[in-house]
Amino acid sequence: MIIQTPNFPPVPCPCEICERPAEFQPLGNKAEISCRTCGKYEIEVGTRIPDDLRPYLSAATRQANERDRTLAITRENLAEIAEAHLRTSMGERLNKILALIAARVKHPGGSPVTLNSAQDYPLADAYNRDEFQCYLNHLREQELVTGEAVTNEYGVIARYVPTMKGWQHCEPTRSPGGEPGRCFIASWLDDQVDEPYNNGVDPAVRECGYTPVWMKNVPENKGMTDRIISEVRRAEFIVADLTGQRPNVYFEAGLARGLGREVIWCCRADNVDGPDGLHFDIRHLGHVVWHDSAELRMKLADSIRANIVRKS
Repeated sequence: MIIQTPNFPPVPCPCEICERPAEFQPLGNKAEISCRTCGKYEIEVGTRIPDDLRPYLSAATRQANERDRTLAITRENLAEIAEAHLRTSMGERLNKILALIAARVKHPGGSPVTLNSAQDYPLADAYNRDEFQCYLNHLREQELVTGEAVTNEYGVIARYVPTMKGWQHCEPTRSPGGEPGRCFIASWLDDQVDEPYNNGVDPAVRECGYTPVWMKNVPENKGMTDRIISEVRRAEFIVADLTGQRPNVYFEAGLARGLGREVIWCCRADNVDGPDGLHFDIRHLGHVVWHDSAELRMKLADSIRANIVRKS
C-alpha cells in the first residue's frame, strides 16, 4: 500500500499493480507510478488491488499508455477498469498481438518488431508472460508472423514481422452498408470546435480519401434529427469526437454502432478524465486523444488508415 509522503523526485519502488521494479512520484492524495510492464498510471493513496485483478489492470494501464493516455485508478473504479480486459477471448488476444506487431512494423517489408514476453504480456490482455508466449508461438505456427525468438532469464525476446498471410488477416474490412467514401462527423457544434474541425478533422478525413459530412456545414430547413439519422445511415464510417461530452454525439455514435458502422472515437485531452470526462461505458475503447488540431489531424489520419479500408 502506498504511504503518502512529501513531494520528492521519482524514487524506485515496487509497482502497485504487478509488483515489479518501478518509480514512484507523490501527487497529493495520489501517486504516479512508472513501470516498464504496466506503463505510467496514477493511483489513489491507500488503494489495495486484489490479486486476481492485477493482470487486467496492468493490461488497462499499459494499453492506455499505447494510446497516449494515463489512467487514474481509485478504490471505486479499479474493478470497472479491469473488467474490459478480463473477458477478452483467446481469439481477441491473438488478434491484439498480431495487430500490435503489424502497427509497429507499419508495412510489408518493414523492420521486425521486438517484443519481450516478460514486459509486453499486458498488451494482449494475457495473464502472464507464459500465456503471451503461447499466443506468439501459435501465430508463428499458423504462419501469420515470422522471425526469431531468444529465451533468457528475463523471458522470451522475439523479433517478428507479419507474413503476407498475417497482413491479410489483420487488414481492416469494410463496414457493412453505407455509401463508400462517406464519413459522418459526430461532434459538439459549438464555435470552439470550428478550428479543430477545419484544421484537424476535415483535412485528416480528406487526405485518407473520404468525404466528411459535418452537420454544422449542412444547410437544413427541416427536422435536424431526421437529417442526422439519414446521414448516419448513409455513412461508411463515423468519426465521433466526444469533446464537450454532448449527448447527441453518444446518440449518433451508438446509432452507427447499431447499424454495424465502424466508429473512430476522438476526444480532446482535457475532456478525457475526471467527473466530466468520458462515460464509463466507452472509456475502455481506443480513443484518438488530442491536444491541438495538428495532433488531431495526424492521429486521426493514422487511425482511419489503420481501421478503414481506403476507398478504391
